[in-house]
Amino acid sequence: MAYGIAGSRARSFRIAEPSQARARRRGRGARCPLLAGGGKSRYSRRILLYRYALRVAANPLFSLFGFSVGTLLSGSLLVEVVMSWPGLGPLLLEAILARDLFVVIGGVLCSTVFLVTGNFLADVLIYWADPRIRSGRPAR
Repeated sequence: MAYGIAGSRARSFRIAEPSQARARRRGRGARCPLLAGGGKSRYSRRILLYRYALRVAANPLFSLFGFSVGTLLSGSLLVEVVMSWPGLGPLLLEAILARDLFVVIGGVLCSTVFLVTGNFLADVLIYWADPRIRSGRPAR
């Protein structure tokens, strides 16, 4: 019985560990070198965080946006087939089963165009948001 209690304590420590690590990272992010001179400026801390730090921190979100635009078509194809809605999903499924090569190639090409367009939009958003990328200097 004592073993079960100790085991549950160990499990609860593992559950609490990510939230503690998250709190440490949040505190470290607020003292980033990008905002080191913020105390000497005329702007408040909130304006500095939103205007400068948020633009740099948004890079992973923009990258995920690019991949999610690419997966929109494949997700809609799956929903159309499962829900029996007319659209590209059943068309491509029937084309695969009937070995209609041109329709399958057209569907793959359409999905590829969505993926490339989404990644291009993500790159443009990252270029617009991050001043480090616009300057062309490597990060330290």
